[in-house]
Amino acid sequence: MGVGEELIEKLLAAKMIKSPADLYRLTEKQIMDGIERQGEGSAKKIVAAIQGAREQSLATFLYSLGIPDLGNTVSEHLADKFKTLEAVMAASCSELRATEKVGDKLSVSIHDGLQSRKDLIKSLLEFVTIKSAAKTAGPLNGESFCLTGHVEFEHGGRKYDSRPDIEDLIKAKGGTIKGVSKNLNFLVAGDGAGDKLDKAKNAGVSIIDGQALAKMLG
Repeated sequence: MGVGEELIEKLLAAKMIKSPADLYRLTEKQIMDGIERQGEGSAKKIVAAIQGAREQSLATFLYSLGIPDLGNTVSEHLADKFKTLEAVMAASCSELRATEKVGDKLSVSIHDGLQSRKDLIKSLLEFVTIKSAAKTAGPLNGESFCLTGHVEFEHGGRKYDSRPDIEDLIKAKGGTIKGVSKNLNFLVAGDGAGDKLDKAKNAGVSIIDGQALAKMLG
């Protein structure tokens, strides 16, 4: 959060970063000196946002690698099945194909993508800790969720309006993230809900908003 495409382009143009791992090496002084109109307050927020992303779920880490056709939902399925980054890295194409929603083409893309990104992964792991994918007991145990549109709510004195943060909260409370199908328990729909909303209605999935989700979180 707070480190968007425009900032990344400026950092690249200023030759302050060459790879994602370089983000974690940035200092406030470097940002103020190297990027026009970045004051101390802004620089502090940028560094804090980057350092706040040192801990990631396995699914988020896999998704962030930019492997062709590997989306958030399949990353979740991979994390649920293999549990650790090491296990995913060591998996053969046939083992990857045994994962939900992974076909022949995608299994090759995942396998080759991971192997070609070994150096990037190694450099990122100098700074990033991957949280355990083990199931967590909580009020959402056994329930599955999918988000569409802009969902926001308050929980525990904090405002949630980022999809990755909301999904991490759901998982921390024992829920799982899935794609829309008849096996999905809840579609959380916000402003600008897309095709997933119609698909969920046709599949008979329960549709809730952010406030309803907040109540379920306890």
